[in-house]
Amino acid sequence: MPNEDGEFSRLLTRTAVSLAQQRHLSTTAEGLETAAYVEAARQLGCTLGQGYALSYPLSEDQLTDLLRQLKDVRAEQKEAGEARGA
Repeated sequence: MPNEDGEFSRLLTRTAVSLAQQRHLSTTAEGLETAAYVEAARQLGCTLGQGYALSYPLSEDQLTDLLRQLKDVRAEQKEAGEARGA
């Protein structure tokens, strides 16, 4: 067993993610408070994340607005990609 809490946490997380992947399940890393935590979760293979580093708590209206903005951005990106390929 690794001797430091950080090492043990990474080992435990890596094992849980591996088990989920083998069963075709997604994983959610919670408590991602810094960009370093987000990057560590990505490197460990977590497919989803939650925490202040990703977004502060949103009201229903704020979330709806954000999702509409993201939809618009993705549509613009798709159009730009199609224009380059044409």
